[in-house]
Amino acid sequence: MASVFLATTSDKAICGDWWTDFSRLKRSAAACNSPIHTLVDVPEGADVIVFADSSSSTQSDVRAHPYCREFYNRVFIYSTRDNDIPFLPGVYAGAEKRWHLRSYMRAGFYIKVIDHDWIQPTPIDREARYLFSFCGAFDTHPLRSRIGKLRSNRAIIKDTSKDEGRGFGKSADIYRRWQNDYFESIRDSMFILCPRGVAPSSYRIFEAMKAGRVPVIVADAWVPPLGPDWNEFSLQVSESHVEELPDLLENAADRALEMGRQARQVWQDWFSAEQAFQTIVTWCLQLKEMRQSQGKFSHYRPLIQLARPLFFRHVVLASVKKKIRRLPPSRLG
Repeated sequence: MASVFLATTSDKAICGDWWTDFSRLKRSAAACNSPIHTLVDVPEGADVIVFADSSSSTQSDVRAHPYCREFYNRVFIYSTRDNDIPFLPGVYAGAEKRWHLRSYMRAGFYIKVIDHDWIQPTPIDREARYLFSFCGAFDTHPLRSRIGKLRSNRAIIKDTSKDEGRGFGKSADIYRRWQNDYFESIRDSMFILCPRGVAPSSYRIFEAMKAGRVPVIVADAWVPPLGPDWNEFSLQVSESHVEELPDLLENAADRALEMGRQARQVWQDWFSAEQAFQTIVTWCLQLKEMRQSQGKFSHYRPLIQLARPLFFRHVVLASVKKKIRRLPPSRLG
């Protein structure tokens, strides 16, 4: 059993907003009837300190926090951001295969799905209306546009980027209708397409599992979270084979009922409200043990990711520009 201190740098999380990952982790810790890991009120004696809701892709706000400076070897990150460089070890939902450092990070999941109460488990109907479905934004990755061109009499494929119920500030009735429509597309399907978007992972993977449906993961750079046997309850299809999906899923239809049942069970055992906190802490403890055997320069390995175009433009160049602006005119001329 490990003692865990939860921390955050987010003002909204500190104020208690329910939709933050910090709040969800606290609720998940309280929901487990037989906890392996428990929360403590102070960081000094904690086995691990887990920060959630960092606003920085390089965790600069966490790295500057007094807890990180004082208890550095016990600090870990839980991040659901799309693009992060793991300057601190932890659990990253947006992990990408090419940049995945197994001794420094764990591929994670989206704890927000525990709050998607409109998604409920139901058995797969052998006569399901749809063989497969995908309801999501088409504009987050070119792969999704290709999925939008698939044709099948047994599929529903819908671009939701302009749906009235998406985003914040909508009335409760509008949002509820959107939720119901979204869940119906899942309930009436055997397989749920889960293509990559901005990040290789997608919360749709975990929504499908929660509903007892088979996630069809189409993301070559996706890193499976450790623990579950993903081959038992999901299908992973190469991005190059997108156009073959209707035939591939037709051939797999006989396995869908059992795979869907297993997907729901794995959700319950690993990612549900009762287990999400426990899973994340267990992964952090694994990293802590590995961290103790790493060389003193191991934490510099993520620096190479600053050469990636996205981070070079938005992190390196942005930092250089800030420093130039701060220089007195005499230093610039």
